[in-house]
Amino acid sequence: MLPSIASAKKNAWPIHHDHCFMRVILDNIVGCAWYEVIPSPAYNNLTDEQASAALNLARQIATENVSLHVLNQRSKQWRNKQLKLEF
Repeated sequence: MLPSIASAKKNAWPIHHDHCFMRVILDNIVGCAWYEVIPSPAYNNLTDEQASAALNLARQIATENVSLHVLNQRSKQWRNKQLKLEF
């Protein structure tokens, strides 16, 4: 659902693909790169609490009750990725 919403936003959201949404959601529910806490594949190894938190965060993203830009930046920082600067 999130990738189709992102497509409709005409590049207003910083990410557009399923795997990117999974990265951002999972990283933000555990507070670090998800694979440091959750064995792969994550969808088979989430606790009930983590699955519920992931669903809740996905709903908040879909309704824009949280900043996807902030969530994505946090995820990148936890992974030590170079942040994209826009001028």
